[in-house]
Amino acid sequence: MLRLGVQPNVVAFSTLINGLCKQSNFSQAVSLFDEMVEKGYQPNLIAYNIILNGLCKAGDTDRAVRFLRMMEERGFKPNIVAYGTVIDCFCKKGLLEEALALFSKAKVNGNRPNIFMLCVIWDNKVRMRKQGIEPDVVTYSILVNAYCKDGMLSKARDVVDTMRKQGIEPDVVTYTTLLDGYCLQNKMGKARKVFQLMIKKGCAPDIRSYSALINGYCKAKMLDEAMELFHEISQTGPTPNSVIYNTLMQGMCQIGRVSAACEVLRLMLASGQVPNRVTCSILLDGFCKSGKLKEALKLFLAMRNSGLELNIIFYNILIDGVCKAGDIEVAKELFHEVNGLKPTVYTYNIMISALCKEGLPDEAYQLFRSMGDNDCLPDRISYNVIIEGFFRNSYTTKATELLAEMVGKGFSANLCTSILYVDLLLRCNESTLI
Repeated sequence: MLRLGVQPNVVAFSTLINGLCKQSNFSQAVSLFDEMVEKGYQPNLIAYNIILNGLCKAGDTDRAVRFLRMMEERGFKPNIVAYGTVIDCFCKKGLLEEALALFSKAKVNGNRPNIFMLCVIWDNKVRMRKQGIEPDVVTYSILVNAYCKDGMLSKARDVVDTMRKQGIEPDVVTYTTLLDGYCLQNKMGKARKVFQLMIKKGCAPDIRSYSALINGYCKAKMLDEAMELFHEISQTGPTPNSVIYNTLMQGMCQIGRVSAACEVLRLMLASGQVPNRVTCSILLDGFCKSGKLKEALKLFLAMRNSGLELNIIFYNILIDGVCKAGDIEVAKELFHEVNGLKPTVYTYNIMISALCKEGLPDEAYQLFRSMGDNDCLPDRISYNVIIEGFFRNSYTTKATELLAEMVGKGFSANLCTSILYVDLLLRCNESTLI
């Protein structure tokens, strides 16, 4: 390349460095990396990881650690691959204390341990103990958290069992992490057992423990169990916070028990907790989805009069509810109020769909074409909504034109639009045959 007067780029250097590493020419690979830097090229994360991998294969942990520091000094934040490579090298050389220290640093720097890194640390626990290095509750909790987030609950439970065998009692963070892991997989029986176990072991659940279990019950639609636990903490546990109240109200609204959600709101107010915007949006959405438009509008006006800063989400919820109830005029009024907040694509799509359903395709088209004026370009859903509306209102020519325009912009028709278009083609063929 150089003889031809062609200057190599970072990709070319990285490819050559990778090739040298694969041939175990590590010293030559490092020299080429240094030459690359001297010539003013800025190595990317891939180039750094290639060199790190090469140094670790050569067993040069000191230089690998220096490379990690160099990456940070040059503004490159080492990723989980970089940390995992060096940790693996430390473990293979028996430098387990250094491996644990780097593992902790990776966590502090915002890297979530992957399965490879977890296996490296976990598989070396026996060698760690032989060298007098005993993982503490923090290290074990990190492992439990990582396994839970990757859905490997049996592994997480093994870690907790190992802790106890080693005489290290799990703390509230460890138990809550495992409990939440079970909740995320809808294994509420096992989550409850972990909760009961921590109490039995003298580890008092904190507000996060209760919040995780209540959230799990709500997502599993086990609202009676969620309320039972709520009453339990109201009497003996930590004071319920707004997160717990909001979680309960969300759960109630999702199964249509809006009256029960309102009762939870009354309990929240009685406890001295102040409802926030999340609380109000949950109730507003609950009223709209259960067809209680009067209550929804009353709540909306109360929020606006109270000085609560209403964002576009509140308007979207109410406009959608009003449109589904068939009150297009009220929806129009609300939409015009939105202008100060700047409607989103979702806001436009709600209105366009409603106008088409009410037999007002011309108004829908006018609104569709005005989206660009508000710096809100139509998306795939916008096109499909108006094309479907035109087909259903027998605006077949306009629908076909918009279909071609949509495809030209790189959007695709959804199933409903496709069926309506095919139906049109079949009807046209039939009329030709007749």
